[in-house]
Amino acid sequence: MIEPIYTQKLTTDLTIAVFGNQHGYNWSCPDLRNPHARLTLLASEQFNRLKIALQKVSGDAHLSRIFLPKLGLEQRIATEKDYHIKISDSSYTVTVHKTYNFFDATVLPFGTALGMRSGDCHTLVLYAGNKVVAGHISRDTLLNPKAIKEGRIVSILDVMRKEFTSFTPGSIKAFIACGISGESFIHPVHILSEHRKKNKTLFKILNDEYGYPIDKSRLGQLDIPWIIKEHLVQRYRIRPEHVQNDDIDTFRNIHCHSHKRGDLSRNLVLIIHR
Repeated sequence: MIEPIYTQKLTTDLTIAVFGNQHGYNWSCPDLRNPHARLTLLASEQFNRLKIALQKVSGDAHLSRIFLPKLGLEQRIATEKDYHIKISDSSYTVTVHKTYNFFDATVLPFGTALGMRSGDCHTLVLYAGNKVVAGHISRDTLLNPKAIKEGRIVSILDVMRKEFTSFTPGSIKAFIACGISGESFIHPVHILSEHRKKNKTLFKILNDEYGYPIDKSRLGQLDIPWIIKEHLVQRYRIRPEHVQNDDIDTFRNIHCHSHKRGDLSRNLVLIIHR
């Protein structure tokens, strides 16, 4: 039986659910990228799991499409026209849509669902009115490495926020779903290594930009949810109480897959807008 770790309604027409490693399921669905591989038993099983997960969360509500973006550390946002690969099943009304190109955020139209698959990276949902945008928040999409080398912060959050130019900051809300915690995501600043200098530079920039906690910096803890929240609050004046976090640490939670633990499978964050 497929069951989510949790399901939460963010609004009357927006729901998020997280599926982990129950029965050893891997939600990465790699075979759906290849039309020929879709004929294999494994691909069929993956498609059926997606259908069951959708039915668990959405019930009898009408959904026509589920988007599965091809994630690739790109600070770009996809709209429905970017989902060119369509996979359908005569026994089910929902069509799976995938992208040829890499995107790490998606605008989610009404009547659709989005599946974000990740090992330790967070999923961020921004929403206001009838607008919903979800992003795959890794370290490098949150903090562009090239920009960090130049002493500045460029983030996928900036790309996502541009979709809300017609909304006031006070009307925008955010939800951060499952990912590795700062306590588990260590970037050493004292141990001699090739990354020591780069890590110290990163924490200095975070401190200068957001007032990143000194105790976290000294321990080398890169707290992604903390950075997401402060970026939204300080740069875009979104209210602090409007930024929620499920506090799931994929590294320590036994119900989650975690790349940090050497588990290369992925969790599924399912977002339903209907």
